[in-house]
Amino acid sequence: MFDALAGIGVDEETESEFAGRVTEVVLRHKASAVCEIGYRIRTTEADPETAEYVLRALGDMDHAETHSPRLWVLKRALQSPFSAVRDGANIGLAFMDDPEAIPALKQAIEEERLPLLRKLLLKTLHQLENTANAQLPA
Repeated sequence: MFDALAGIGVDEETESEFAGRVTEVVLRHKASAVCEIGYRIRTTEADPETAEYVLRALGDMDHAETHSPRLWVLKRALQSPFSAVRDGANIGLAFMDDPEAIPALKQAIEEERLPLLRKLLLKTLHQLENTANAQLPA
């Protein structure tokens, strides 16, 4: 499944088309596709730049059935040795806007050594904290 995505060139101009292909694969194969994608990213088999766009797409799709596995993959990707992968995971988590990712983001912020990426992770953390506060009963 991931191999079908890896052969596609992806950049800022083709990101939308690529995201559509990721969504198509996930809708067809559901959690098994998400798990394979996560495995390939975790084992660093995936090109970091391709993985970045895959993670963005995973976070941006609206598919309740795969919400939990997609969230799990994104949280795990925050621990990648590649900054592009960590950035893609951060963007994906911002798209999902699920406060369940707060602990993983806090850990990633503590461990992040790139100042710009740390700043972006903090921005996502604040977004998710605001979402969590908005969900509290009045």
